[in-house]
Amino acid sequence: MAFAFSSILLALLLAPSLLVRPSAGESFDVRQHLSTVSRYGAAKDPNNANFVPSAIPDGCKAVHLNLVARHGTRSPTKKRIKELDQLAIRLDTLLNDARESQKGSSLEKIPKWLSGWQSPWKGREKGGELISKGEDELYHLGIRVREIFPALFDEEYHPDIFTIRATQVPRASASAVAFGMGLFSGKGSLGPGQHRAFSVLSESRASDICLRFFDTCQTYKEFRSSQEPAVEKLKEPILDEITSSLVTRFQLNFTRRDVASLWFLCKQEASLLEITDQACALFSAYEVSLLEWTDDLEVFVLKGYGKAINYRMGVPLLQEVVQSMEQAIMAKEVTSLSFQKTAPLQLSRRQGSALHMLRHLYPLPVCSGSFLRDLNLSKYKESNPYACLRSLPRKEIGGAVLWHLFLEIICWLCTSVLVIILVASCCLELTEASILCMFCTMKSQLPCQVVATWIFAHLRFSRKELSTPI
Repeated sequence: MAFAFSSILLALLLAPSLLVRPSAGESFDVRQHLSTVSRYGAAKDPNNANFVPSAIPDGCKAVHLNLVARHGTRSPTKKRIKELDQLAIRLDTLLNDARESQKGSSLEKIPKWLSGWQSPWKGREKGGELISKGEDELYHLGIRVREIFPALFDEEYHPDIFTIRATQVPRASASAVAFGMGLFSGKGSLGPGQHRAFSVLSESRASDICLRFFDTCQTYKEFRSSQEPAVEKLKEPILDEITSSLVTRFQLNFTRRDVASLWFLCKQEASLLEITDQACALFSAYEVSLLEWTDDLEVFVLKGYGKAINYRMGVPLLQEVVQSMEQAIMAKEVTSLSFQKTAPLQLSRRQGSALHMLRHLYPLPVCSGSFLRDLNLSKYKESNPYACLRSLPRKEIGGAVLWHLFLEIICWLCTSVLVIILVASCCLELTEASILCMFCTMKSQLPCQVVATWIFAHLRFSRKELSTPI
């Protein structure tokens, strides 16, 4: 019920009817509207007035760098390749039906490329790997980082100084390698490019809570599987509207699923193949903006501010970044970068430089409060029993840390009160009380829960038999 209510509010906030329709004379590049499939270079268009390059303020000197980045452009995954193969069969069926039921001018409305179309990835058994465009993106990103912060990379390479971490996903580790090749180009003696060897670290998929939070958090997996149908329901009105337009425009009996697959094909063609006059040309500029909105909606609910679990998963990585910054301030010469399957790189002078390469970046910027002020989403925070915490300021990087800290304080206080009551009512011996207090002051909430369970069990079954040690 709470989710349904927040979904209604979200729909009102991001109502597609409020989207600005591009004017007839306004240039429209679909490659800048591909949501998470957008290329690294899409925002670097010199004609984009909204792009503001980063610059070090006057009087400031860079002493530390943390870079958390996503992998470069990749091919469709195996699941998506099968979807495109099915789309080819579906399009052939639609064309045959149209030829049987229509004649003359009606058939002329059908784009010629649809006839006999086959997926560019047809017959491939595997997918999801980093493609050459993705390698180039990360290679040149590494070069640009070194050019912007040359003083941070004038020290001789050592893996403890320049640490590169990637998740155990091939496209993430390959992106980390491409980044490192650009970052350290000209610093070694290998080949004409004077490259050098460097290490890329990875942690087990099952335990990497910093970079693979989506895979290691069972609570999130359950949340996502339960809410995906609701998200699809929210997207249906948009897809139905566009489906109706396409049926009228091309006289083909498209379904909602067809439109979703065609939009995916558009994103893949535009991003990977630089083709914008086929699948993307089926949609008007306004329809593209609507489809982009549906992608953003899904990201908001399942990966962004829509649910607290989405950004709480990013706290360990945020904590690691903050700690490295504190160490850099103390050492006054640390650089750190990070890459995931989205990817982190951590680099430091004394503590090391680090790159983290990972699959999905959303939890980190969300838990640090990025875009929250612009979207004015504070009223959509998740309902929870800690009502007093709703008023806590969640600005920039400190918000999520404060949130987590106050939850632990509340847990500690509640458990301490239970211990005091038990000591007063049952005359618990001091030595055992000391053991309980030791459990209560631990950082993890699990020991507190164990202590509370122990107390309630003994109060219920035997208020006098409390001599058994924990």
